[in-house]
Amino acid sequence: MRKYFPLMVCAAGALLFAFGFFTLYSSDDPANTGVMFKLGKGETIDSISIENMRGTFLFFKENARWVVEENGTRYRAGETKMRILTQSLATLDVTRVMKGERAEYGLSSPDAVVSFVVTGGKRYSFSVGNMTPDFMSAYARDANGGKVALIRSAVADHLTGSLTAYRDREIFSVELRRLVGIARYGSGELICEFAKTGDEGWRVKFPFDAPARIVEMSEFISGMKNWRIASFPDAANARYGLEMPDEVIVLSDDEGGVQTIEIGRREGIYQYVRFGEYGDIVALYAEDVDLSKLDPGGMMFMAPLRAALADVRSIKIESIEGVYELTYDKASRSAEFLGARITEDDFINIFYKFITVTASGFDDSSTARGESVASLDIETADGGKSSLVLNERGADSYFMRINGRDTPFYTEGRRLEELMGRIERLTGRIK
Repeated sequence: MRKYFPLMVCAAGALLFAFGFFTLYSSDDPANTGVMFKLGKGETIDSISIENMRGTFLFFKENARWVVEENGTRYRAGETKMRILTQSLATLDVTRVMKGERAEYGLSSPDAVVSFVVTGGKRYSFSVGNMTPDFMSAYARDANGGKVALIRSAVADHLTGSLTAYRDREIFSVELRRLVGIARYGSGELICEFAKTGDEGWRVKFPFDAPARIVEMSEFISGMKNWRIASFPDAANARYGLEMPDEVIVLSDDEGGVQTIEIGRREGIYQYVRFGEYGDIVALYAEDVDLSKLDPGGMMFMAPLRAALADVRSIKIESIEGVYELTYDKASRSAEFLGARITEDDFINIFYKFITVTASGFDDSSTARGESVASLDIETADGGKSSLVLNERGADSYFMRINGRDTPFYTEGRRLEELMGRIERLTGRIK
């Protein structure tokens, strides 16, 4: 037995060492875990409190998104900022554990006191002191009598910011790429409204109903992406012009989101606006905020004679000069006009002036319609028909009667003149 005793002692020692090592490694000591706090499996951060030299800030979620509160006022918190902040706190890396505490650590008068609550209600707290001489780390201490440790300075920077650093710099709460409604108000009155339904594209819905220009609407919406917050004014006051805002725009997306943005006064390079459920007042760059392009007349695209060349069977123009009908033959790439065969190019020369007799504006103040000066008809290969009658409006424009219905739309007189000019030149060549 005696010769086996050293082996037994060694085995027992190894077992005790292993057990002791496992116990030490499994502790929550930052020197062993490498993190300030060891969160439980599946625990996430529900709320955060930061008190630093710039103020006291509370962070929590409302309607599934983070908000920041200061002095009882709530603001939207930046999503990216909160993602970095919560990830940093959940895995608060410790690069070194210090022996004891010194005055130069700055923990007797810390730069920040931070606490956060995780799911289940457990609270963690710590203080952040001075930066190290190389500015790579900052001193920190667990509020529950823990040791002083070094955390990365990049993390400390996120804990010593001002309200501006935590607030959301994105103005839109709706998805611009998924907008289905835009309304513009001026002096409290609705100026215009646009709507998008399915694959039909954008339409002007007020003050009239008409298709909207695809490119112009896309450019306006794309331009709103530049509406970035330049600064946060200190407090609301009359100089921002938001007591009675000059203009208001209301946006809605296909997920039911609705956002109202009030446009206030312009001051230098800034345009003041108010938005959001908390009534945030911010300054945007004025050159990016231009609602003048959101104009019903400029955005509408009323083209009652519009058709693809390949679908056209015939077009007809009747005016005081006479009746002119052109029949198109897609197969032979030619057309017939006044009993003569003309080339496809000759037909296209007339056709594109014909379909561009479009609305130039609208006039809902005048009810009187003058005499009819011309009628234009188009028929497609599938039997579809559209008609446009032009009635006198003034010296240089005509009201548009579309498919037998009077409308407030008018077209410039030059459009009819240019069309008839081409008809006249083609007629002269044939005769």
